Amino acid sequence: MGKEEEFRPKFRISYKELITILGVAENLRFPQKTDRNLGSRKDILCEFHKGFGHDIEWCLALGHQLAELLKEGFSKEYLETSMEEPQGEATLRDQAHE
Repeated sequence: MGKEEEFRPKFRISYKELITILGVAENLRFPQKTDRNLGSRKDILCEFHKGFGHDIEWCLALGHQLAELLKEGFSKEYLETSMEEPQGEATLRDQAHE
């Protein structure tokens, strides 16, 4: 796993959808709109930055903020898997129960 992916929480919905949810959006620090290119892709808009250069799903600034919100207890209901339980442990426990 790359260093970039270590902090990126896996959500059940896209980052684009997450930033529109009131309980999440009100806790984010949205950057000011910029005309400067924010990456190598001049044709891709980051809805978080409201600028071109990278896809919102790979936005490092947003990923860091979402990870911080998770540490504070926000947006856990949108996680793909529980961050409190190592992946696979729930499956093993459920199989043992059957």
